[in-house]
Amino acid sequence: MEMHTTKDGTQMLIAEMNNDHLLNTIKTWCQKIKVSREILENPNKIQQNVVLQAINKSYSLESTMDRATDLIETSHKKLLPYCLEAALRGLEITPTLQEAYGRKEGVAPLSQLAIKLFFGQSQPEIFIEEDYD
Repeated sequence: MEMHTTKDGTQMLIAEMNNDHLLNTIKTWCQKIKVSREILENPNKIQQNVVLQAINKSYSLESTMDRATDLIETSHKKLLPYCLEAALRGLEITPTLQEAYGRKEGVAPLSQLAIKLFFGQSQPEIFIEEDYD
């Protein structure tokens, strides 16, 4: 079973979380995915942000894109056990996930954006369907 660590450092099983805490945690990870996805999908918006560039002298579009990619990869991995627990409880998280990932249906085969969003810089596992007939 997976563990959850609260802001104050207390650890508990994800299965021990109450529904509100579980849903808020899912929303938090989804928000990180959504913001990072929007950065990757709209790099020109970030590049044109003069305030961001003025505040952060070491700003670069490439480093921002790399951080967004890393955050999606990390958030996606962290989110999975919480989603499993929510599904086991019958909690409705589909709209939250759809908003975070920006989609409601499958993605194009081997879409470069999908690979970047879901797998970051690492190589995706290839799943081969077996013939069970």
